[in-house]
Amino acid sequence: MKSKIAPQRLKILFLPRWYPSKTDPMPGLFIERHAEVASHFADVAVLAIIPSKDLSEIEIDRQAHLFTLRYYFKLGQTGSLLINKLINQYRWMIALLNGYRIVRKEMKGFDLLHVNVLTRLGVFALLIRYVENTPYVITEHWTRYLNGGFNGKLRRAMTRLVVRKAKAVSTVTDNLWKSMQSYGMVNPNHLVLQNVVEDICFTPVEISDQKESASPKRFIHVSCFTDRSKNISGLLRVLARMNNSGIDFECLLVGEGEDLEMLKGYAVELGLKSPQVQFRGLLTGETLVRAMRSASFLVLFSNYENMPVVINEAFAVGIPVIATDTGGISEQVKEWNGRLVKPRDEDALFSTMLSFIKQEHNFDAEKIKNYAELWFGSIAVENQLKELYAD
Repeated sequence: MKSKIAPQRLKILFLPRWYPSKTDPMPGLFIERHAEVASHFADVAVLAIIPSKDLSEIEIDRQAHLFTLRYYFKLGQTGSLLINKLINQYRWMIALLNGYRIVRKEMKGFDLLHVNVLTRLGVFALLIRYVENTPYVITEHWTRYLNGGFNGKLRRAMTRLVVRKAKAVSTVTDNLWKSMQSYGMVNPNHLVLQNVVEDICFTPVEISDQKESASPKRFIHVSCFTDRSKNISGLLRVLARMNNSGIDFECLLVGEGEDLEMLKGYAVELGLKSPQVQFRGLLTGETLVRAMRSASFLVLFSNYENMPVVINEAFAVGIPVIATDTGGISEQVKEWNGRLVKPRDEDALFSTMLSFIKQEHNFDAEKIKNYAELWFGSIAVENQLKELYAD
């Protein structure tokens, strides 16, 4: 009787522009989760090049089938912006080359490169393809194609070339891919790769573990606290209007980022204080899930957006979403699981939030949860990744 030989695991290198690190735990969490899911069926290495004001070191993390190297390089700190830019480009390139040698030796080569966020890393993957004959795929997350931030003739030309030479391209929404195509990017192999939701979001909660009971008046906002994109200042103005109208509510503001302190000060200026507005800081894992389960809905008021993973997480715990109709959000937020408002339309946000607090809509929590598991659960995303790597 012939013995069965187990199929050889693919060896894949993730090249992310953004990745969680000691300097900032928020950027690229969705990329980290993709890498973790890919390690279920492949041997995965991650090479993250991370700029830092203070650090110049290599951080290595070895887990089962997942090898992560974070290569920190110091940013230039001269008095000249131009000189700093040149220094940073040079140090980034040296870090990338050195880091690649380390992970390549560790993994004894790769079958495939997976570029996350263009363009520089895509150019590097293209060079590796020519030098080592290693194919690459792309997953794009960046909203620059949506908000007019994709400029420069050389950058556009190189990005078109990188996209065309990739074995396949994935985006988190169809909207993002259409936006890329509007800039002349072409690839016959495209698929939508959803942001994965951690399994803990789907875990049933025992009554004894539910420390905070959900209340119609409580809702939650989760983001990276970058106001130019997330428009948290606009949300705060709407909250101030609700407060001045005598509406009873509690808003949990979860996350941290460059504008956190400014927004805390702005909330004080608007007369908002606890318990109406609660800045909870960065929450992850079980703590974040508890906070989301204690809320009756999630609210996002972004000026521009692609498809934030926090919407998937809200659906996973069974709560509806109020979000702006921007990017690809309308591909997931429908009448049965939430409501859409126009970006910057504070009147529409006010009336929609008030209708949610008054429970004027009937949302089926189980239906919302089941939908999330079907599309955003680890098994679903694992199958999508296998399809991306199939050829």
